[in-house]
Amino acid sequence: MWIKHKPFLRFNSLRFRLVTMTSSILLLLIVILFVNNVYAIQIVRNQVLDSNLRTLKLHINQMEASFNAVDSFLISQSLSWYEYNNIENPTTEFDRYLAEYNIKNTFNKNLVGYEMVDGIFMYYPKEDIYIQSEKSHISFSELKNIETNIKLKTIKFYEETNSKVDKWFPIDLDGKFYLARIIKIKNIYMGSWVNIENILSPLQEESSKVIQNIMLCDLNGVPLDNKLNHLIIPINEKGISENSHLIYKGERYFTTGVESHKGLFYLVAMIRDDSILEGLDAFQKILIIVAFSVLISIILFSILIKKLLYNPLHIIVDAMNGLKDGNLDVKLENINVCEEFELVNHTFDNMTRQIKKLKIDIYEEQITKQKAQLQYLQLQLSPHFLVNCLNLIRSLAIIGKEDLIQEVTITLSHYIRYTLNDSTRVTLRQELEHVNNYIKLQKLRYQDGLIYNVSIDLKLENALIPTMLIQTFVENAVKYQMVQGEKLTIDVAVNLINEVAVPKIKIVIQDSGDGFDLDIIEKIRCNKRIIDQNGEHIGIYNIRQRLNILYNDLAKIEFSNAKCGGAEIKISIPIEYVLT
Repeated sequence: MWIKHKPFLRFNSLRFRLVTMTSSILLLLIVILFVNNVYAIQIVRNQVLDSNLRTLKLHINQMEASFNAVDSFLISQSLSWYEYNNIENPTTEFDRYLAEYNIKNTFNKNLVGYEMVDGIFMYYPKEDIYIQSEKSHISFSELKNIETNIKLKTIKFYEETNSKVDKWFPIDLDGKFYLARIIKIKNIYMGSWVNIENILSPLQEESSKVIQNIMLCDLNGVPLDNKLNHLIIPINEKGISENSHLIYKGERYFTTGVESHKGLFYLVAMIRDDSILEGLDAFQKILIIVAFSVLISIILFSILIKKLLYNPLHIIVDAMNGLKDGNLDVKLENINVCEEFELVNHTFDNMTRQIKKLKIDIYEEQITKQKAQLQYLQLQLSPHFLVNCLNLIRSLAIIGKEDLIQEVTITLSHYIRYTLNDSTRVTLRQELEHVNNYIKLQKLRYQDGLIYNVSIDLKLENALIPTMLIQTFVENAVKYQMVQGEKLTIDVAVNLINEVAVPKIKIVIQDSGDGFDLDIIEKIRCNKRIIDQNGEHIGIYNIRQRLNILYNDLAKIEFSNAKCGGAEIKISIPIEYVLT
């Protein structure tokens, strides 16, 4: 007698469908977890590399700022030729001795202010006169070695390149690497040097445990370190490529770096791959264990799925859908079916609280970042104007105009004090006073060729506007349109616009120059950076960024050419008054 057994799972049963659906979903989730794990590893790696690249850029900017200061000092020495002429062509030996003494004192005085430079030197080969100033931590033996090598090797390298090396270049002095900068004034060499170890030591102390090696390498990718010079850093025509890597001591390292604009070298960091992913290996093992556990659980516990499981799952799904829709206040109802669901209830509620807190923290971080960005944008100065003012003071000193020197110095001090002010906004009166100081300084140079007119509604004197808003465009007009011997008129008009929604200040700045090129106007309308034969017009870009940060869409700025010729800029911003 045959006994017909009832199938363990009927195809139309809820149990079968739940097992099938749960199995399919869990299998799909396992695949997604694996894919997500691979993607997360790549994201973490890229974020670590990007973070360290930003750190390297920050450090190399600090280095180049110090190098710029040294370059300026060396160039300024070429303008003060009196002492060096007494070295080369002295009337008496006492004149030469006095010149050596004065040059040595000048070097000692200025070296203190250069943090990333170890020494400054002057060398006159014909008479073998070598003058050097060095930091206190330099030993006597190292100093003599540097002097010998500069005389024998460094000057020779400079001459072999036909004096075309106008940047800091690496040199190997008996196993120690240095960066050197040399300029030639007639038959006299002047320069500066720094031990690469002294540059890198602060970076290595501050670097995270992820970075194993921070180094400088030459343009061919050879590290400027005898311990690492058997390595070759991958470099192509665009520099150090993203995700480039090498094998060092049997381990895989990613390299990231940035090229120096002031020197013939790269600042490079080597990051061990397994240190980037530290902590994720355990997560991968857990993921594999969980995957196999889920597969086994599907088989072992499929017969235990009952109706009591269905409703709690619906509650959880509804709560998850609410969370996906952005409702961070969603909470699970009390599920007392079993301890596991109570744990899910507690965990889910705790997770939503953490997500809500994290979202608030990210928003606050974005606000802080915007404030920092705003301060950075408003503190970018034009070095050319400051250099011109210093040259003007020097010229006035030569002709003995002491009264004008005093006037220029006071006006320039007001100008710089205002420029370095960290205030986000100032009153319209303060801004126009600053512009007037700038015009006063420029008129000393251009005389009656520069005409400046301003028209303002007196009720707006205490209205708040972004710092340097008017000054930027007035300075651009003088910088790009002023020609010696010709006249340039700049008109500034400030009026009140009584709009129904938001009353605004309207500022119109117009000059009598050649106006904007059509392609420049098009780039401005497309919010692109402006680069032409005069370089990058960073001032216009900064103004647009600052207006966007301060007023969002409430501010408006238009660029056009006036009907009578010349550039015309119209700015409208919401009106705010200083609190008294």
